[in-house]
Amino acid sequence: MNNWLAAETYAYTGTLSASQWAWEFLRRNPEYGDDYAWFTRNWNILEQAYGKPPHRDFPAWKADPRASRINALGESLLIECWMGEKWGFYKFPLDPARPAPIPATELLWREPSQEAVLLSDDNIGTYLDSEPRVAFGFDLSLPMKAQVETTQRMLLFLQRQRAKSNPAFLRTVRTLHPHWTLCLRALDAASQDASCEEVGRVLTAEGNDVSPDSLLAEARSLMESGYRSILRIPDK
Repeated sequence: MNNWLAAETYAYTGTLSASQWAWEFLRRNPEYGDDYAWFTRNWNILEQAYGKPPHRDFPAWKADPRASRINALGESLLIECWMGEKWGFYKFPLDPARPAPIPATELLWREPSQEAVLLSDDNIGTYLDSEPRVAFGFDLSLPMKAQVETTQRMLLFLQRQRAKSNPAFLRTVRTLHPHWTLCLRALDAASQDASCEEVGRVLTAEGNDVSPDSLLAEARSLMESGYRSILRIPDK
C-alpha cells in the first residue's frame, strides 16, 4: 500500500469514481487479501490440471472439488462466483495490489441493497436522531402508487431545501474525497504499524482536524463492509 506519511502518493484518488473508491477500501481488507491468495493458488492448480481457454476441459474442472466452495447459504459455487458473491462484485477477482481498476471493464459491482426501515416505538427515536433522515406514514388500506409518488416529490423538495441552506449537506464523491483519503492513510498507517498517536501528530501538522482513533474506526468500517455503501453515493 501507499506510504501513508507522503500525502502526495494519494494524489491519484482525486479522479476516482465511487466504484473505484469502494475498491480502494476493499483491497486494503486483510481477509480479502487472504481469500484472493487462496483463490489464486487454487485457480493456478486447476489451470495446470485442466488447461486454459479455449482448450480447458471445463466438465473435468467443474467436477474437481477444488473448483467450488460452499457459501453462507450452504450452496456450492465455483470459486470465482464464491469470491464475487462474498465481496460484492461480478467480474473476475482482482489482485488487491491493483489500484484504480477500470469500472465495468475490470470492476463491476453487484447492486448494493438499500432496505427500507420499518419504524416502531422502539426505534423511531434512534432512527430520526440522524439529521439527514425523515419519516413518512403510509396508509396500507389505500393504493400505494399515489402515496409513494407524493412522498418522492416531498423528499426531493426537502433535499433541495437542505442543500440550498447547506451546500455540504449532499454527500458526493467530490465532497467526501478529502476525508476518504485520510481514511486510506489511517488504514495504511495501521498496516505499517504506526501508532494512533503518530497518525494524529502527522495529520494534525498538515492542518487536518481529526481524531485518529475515530478516523481509524471509520476507515475499518468502510474496509470491512461499508465500502458497499459508497456505491450509492453520486460522483458529483
